[in-house]
Amino acid sequence: MRTYMCSPLSQTFADVFSNTISCRLTNILGDLHTMHAWHASFFAAHAPTSWLLVVGAGLTLSCFAPGDSAHCDEDKPCLARGQVCDLDILDCVPTMFETDKTGDAPGTSFMGIDVPFFRGQICTVLEAKTGVNLPVTIKPCMHPCLTSNEFQHWTYYRCEGGRCDATLLYWNPDMTGTSCPPDVFGQFANTECVYDMTRDVVLGAPKINGSAISATYNLEVPFLSNADLKAIIDYKTMFPDDETGYQDLVFKKRDQYPQDQGRVLEIQFSPSNNAQPSTCDGGQFCECYDIGFE
Repeated sequence: MRTYMCSPLSQTFADVFSNTISCRLTNILGDLHTMHAWHASFFAAHAPTSWLLVVGAGLTLSCFAPGDSAHCDEDKPCLARGQVCDLDILDCVPTMFETDKTGDAPGTSFMGIDVPFFRGQICTVLEAKTGVNLPVTIKPCMHPCLTSNEFQHWTYYRCEGGRCDATLLYWNPDMTGTSCPPDVFGQFANTECVYDMTRDVVLGAPKINGSAISATYNLEVPFLSNADLKAIIDYKTMFPDDETGYQDLVFKKRDQYPQDQGRVLEIQFSPSNNAQPSTCDGGQFCECYDIGFE
């Protein structure tokens, strides 16, 4: 049994939804079926009520067996992230998506764009004490032409044995740009980064069946494009009760890109480690690590 869980309450909003789902695992030996228990939490801070109505919904996870899928068809999808099935040759091929920017600027000035975390720093503790919540500071690198007064973050983790895989999504809603360059959502010079949208959050310590566990906790801040994020938001707005479709779309958008190990932090939860601080406080109490920079 694999247990899917999320961090408990965080800052100003947390809505916990629980479901038990059946994940279809397909491999060369045939179809195996197993049951996965999971719990999901969504975290938001400084978010308008209208946004909370959009995102505050339960999620249902669909999954495939891990491994390499050299051959595929309409009924047997590619298993690796960043791959798609070429139905002409019945083989998995790499997806062809740009990951050097989250999108194109609609002009020099604009408003109302939701922007996911692309580059910046994540500050946290890599040696954490079992059962103690994990403080994280999120420092997105933003061009100085951008402004936003809000941020959202959502996290989930899943554990099997002594390993947990966690995903942290962060974005700034309703971004406004004034006199922006064409590469405002891309790889403009690192020296132009401003970090005035830095936010502190707290992630729950990993647990299985309510009990804290010692584990290697791999925290990923995945790449998403502006269009990916908009599609997720629009879907939830149009189909607020379709939890399965929403969850499927979230992971479909994430998994269309190969996993970048440079966007993953390995955290060790152990009872022998010192207790981590309750907050990173802008990064001053934790080590900070570059994410997304070349």
